[in-house]
Amino acid sequence: LGVGVRVMSVCNSSKYKNGNIGTVKEILDDAVVVKFDNGRNVTVKPIKFELDNGTVYTQLPLMLAYAITVHKSQGSSYEKAVIVRSVFLRTVMEL
Repeated sequence: LGVGVRVMSVCNSSKYKNGNIGTVKEILDDAVVVKFDNGRNVTVKPIKFELDNGTVYTQLPLMLAYAITVHKSQGSSYEKAVIVRSVFLRTVMEL
């Protein structure tokens, strides 16, 4: 991650929802400040997960958002998008 990078949240919290997209504004020692496209500046902190086998890991609930799948974008509204036509044309021609 870096300042200016576009990211998407990958879980829900009281301040953001899974799939919210924004821009990294600042990287702190223990968190990242993201300005989401809805205008909210949010400090996103790492989340600890524990698996059934006892394995514990910590991750920042963000992923790069320069490309997302159709499934992840379903039900969302975007102000702009880049659509690669050749992907759709190949799929139609294979059918």
